[in-house]
Amino acid sequence: MQTFTGTASYGTFAVDQASRSPSVYVAANDGFLHAFDAGSGLETYAYLPGAVITSGLKDLANPAYGDTVSHEYFNDGELTVADAYFGSAWHTVLVGSTGKGTAKSVYALDVTDPTNIQFLWERSAGDGKTNSNYIGQMTGKPVIAQTADGVWSVLMGNGYNSAAGKAALLQFGLSDGTLDVHQTTDTTGLAAPAVWIGTLANGISTVAYAGDADGNVWSFTLNTGSTTATATPSSSGVKLFTATDSSNNAQPITAGMSIGKDPQSGNVWIFFGTGKYLSRDDLADMSTQTWYGLIVSSTDSTNHPAVDGTTHKDRSALAQRSITSETAGDANTLPGRTVTTLTDASNITGKAGWYIDLLSPTGVDGAAVQQGERIVTPNVLNGLLIGTTRIPKAADACNPSGKGWIMAIDPFTGTNPSAVFFDLNGSGNVDTGDLINDKPAAGIGFASLPNNPIFVGSHMLVSFDNGTNTSVNTFSPPTVSALQRVSWRELISP
Repeated sequence: MQTFTGTASYGTFAVDQASRSPSVYVAANDGFLHAFDAGSGLETYAYLPGAVITSGLKDLANPAYGDTVSHEYFNDGELTVADAYFGSAWHTVLVGSTGKGTAKSVYALDVTDPTNIQFLWERSAGDGKTNSNYIGQMTGKPVIAQTADGVWSVLMGNGYNSAAGKAALLQFGLSDGTLDVHQTTDTTGLAAPAVWIGTLANGISTVAYAGDADGNVWSFTLNTGSTTATATPSSSGVKLFTATDSSNNAQPITAGMSIGKDPQSGNVWIFFGTGKYLSRDDLADMSTQTWYGLIVSSTDSTNHPAVDGTTHKDRSALAQRSITSETAGDANTLPGRTVTTLTDASNITGKAGWYIDLLSPTGVDGAAVQQGERIVTPNVLNGLLIGTTRIPKAADACNPSGKGWIMAIDPFTGTNPSAVFFDLNGSGNVDTGDLINDKPAAGIGFASLPNNPIFVGSHMLVSFDNGTNTSVNTFSPPTVSALQRVSWRELISP
């Protein structure tokens, strides 16, 4: 049972909020955040960040917009909605950013009552307040976390092109937007963090992990986790690892990280892929990118060391895995892939994790082929580790085309699933008809650029950059090897 400031009243808050009007919130490139009634579809609220007004928004009214007046991003960042306790009461708060837009803005709204949404704060690179020069173009999802008892924060990678010219983790006070900065020595920009709660009982997030565009993986202490639970809102980042290819070229980390604990060993892992998909030049990048799983906290440093920035700091400290086969598919069957099986895998004992180079085994005699494949969205940890890859083909950033894969592997060994997961042949069943060379598929291919899937029961829903979507049957729930709890229902009395 969790015990921190506000827990005694949360049950009452949750019951009261069960009757509020369901709402959908969408940030759009007209510059506004829009709220819609989920039942009627009618718009109920719109918010225009102040920084967007002065970032060229008037160009949208120009008849030449998109022609001689170039397209710009205005408010296309990701949104997070979460409950938090401040001001002696529980609130539901929405936090968003302007994403790739030149406004470089973050904003927070109190959406506890969707019929009476309240503005909390906005911070932008040009607001002249403390640390605003660290705010860049943030493409990752904000994280709302309790960083000390009763202290709630918004944690974000500072993104790209900040005036400070440093990769940094930004920590905003949730109620007032006060900004503290966790600096690094890198000069690119930081992607979205993964945040870990040290002790479930107190609900306090103690550490965050994030990567930068030079391939560095950083840890940031948010709270000491000691008896006194000392918060550290401006701690410096500690470099744990650098992602490089086999020729020691740095691999950019632009996707957010995922985090999870191995139920067998108790080790804490982070998962991410490398690559960029931010500018026109990135479309033609054919460099080798990689999928990583790293141990960041170990219960047995001899057999399962954690990455530490010194002895265990690069791919030499990891076990190698590979994409081992690939089928082209046909009119009835989607393309499929396998990766190194557990039987064929090198021993992970003594290693700080695993890596898989995103190379297609379709060359002569199965030689690996560079296709510019990359991972630029966060992984999903749901029994299996789900990763979405992209292989761009077009030179026009406004006309996205290409292909990609949705991969599913064992998170803590980096190996092929032991049971069938994808319905490759579209039969409606997940069975032996979906095997590749007598092995379950570890990946399913698509002829358009896929976005991260959404799992609804046994259906994997996928949208594509060309505006289409599809549904693929999967085994539900995904499992690793052992039985585990996949859901629960909590009964709360007022």
